[in-house]
Amino acid sequence: MRKKVIDAGLLERQYGYYAFKIFYTLATFAGLIALMLSISNFWQQMLVVVALSFVSVQVGLLGHDSAHLAIFKSAKWNELAGLLFFGFITGIGYNHWVWRHNAHHANPNREGEDPDVASYAQTTEELAGKKGTMKFVYERQHRLFIIITAASVTAYQVYGLSYNWKMRSSFQKWADSIMMGLHFTVFWAVPFLLFAWWKALIMIFLLRLMMGVYFGAVSATNHKGMRVLRKGEVLGFVEKQVLTTRNVRNGAVVDFAYGGLNYQIEHHLFPAMPRINFNKCKPIVEKFCKENGIPYEETGVLESYRQIIGALTKVVIEYRKAKSATTIAQTSFPPKPI
Repeated sequence: MRKKVIDAGLLERQYGYYAFKIFYTLATFAGLIALMLSISNFWQQMLVVVALSFVSVQVGLLGHDSAHLAIFKSAKWNELAGLLFFGFITGIGYNHWVWRHNAHHANPNREGEDPDVASYAQTTEELAGKKGTMKFVYERQHRLFIIITAASVTAYQVYGLSYNWKMRSSFQKWADSIMMGLHFTVFWAVPFLLFAWWKALIMIFLLRLMMGVYFGAVSATNHKGMRVLRKGEVLGFVEKQVLTTRNVRNGAVVDFAYGGLNYQIEHHLFPAMPRINFNKCKPIVEKFCKENGIPYEETGVLESYRQIIGALTKVVIEYRKAKSATTIAQTSFPPKPI
């Protein structure tokens, strides 16, 4: 399979595509900020914030590609692009993203090894291990799905700051820290100088919440509700990547909105592949999976969310049953001897 992909030239850099993609994404981002500064109507400004949240995630998806070395051949140029996209514009931090995402790709949906597994409780054991407020939330994860996703970008920003703080002194640490510092200055502090304090506060939090909803909605479809690998469970590379992953059926709108992540199976098998080539890679992967008896999961957008909510609901119901059975067993005492 890999030889066919290489022979087809699908791992070659696509500089023309990415030059255009980066230019119009950043131009749209700058244009929306200019529009925000040129209008004074509150509701119009809120609409611009919603649009800005969409474009911000599009910038983040470019950061995702650069972190996988999919944009440039040079690792240094990819790193600099990642620092711009993740460190400055989205503020989630490049270093933490690379660490977390590499761990995810190495062991997708594996308990104790994939950091993304903790985003939701996908097994009763995970749910039982939650503590305090998080336990209260995850016992209702099927109903609070949107709220959890809405908080994801803010959580990533906190993780990014914490990760850099703990890093040893290096170019990567200080470059990312400086870029994140610029992000918080420009996108958190400056709004209070340009708008009424209450309006600035609403803008800041609405932007992060809407970014979280969009980013969470896109990323959740990839693995949530798919097979969870237990500790010690051994699978080959292809099986490990395919069996834990779901594709969302492609189309022009879906491909654009998902930034290529709807081809999640192809992405996991060839993470450095430019996203524009995933559609060409898909038939090669499908054929390989069919010939080797490996299930290839692909659904529509709405069906993917139905499967996710269904899987999260099932975990909660099974946990409650187990918890109820344990409570009954602990409160049932044998009759006292006469």
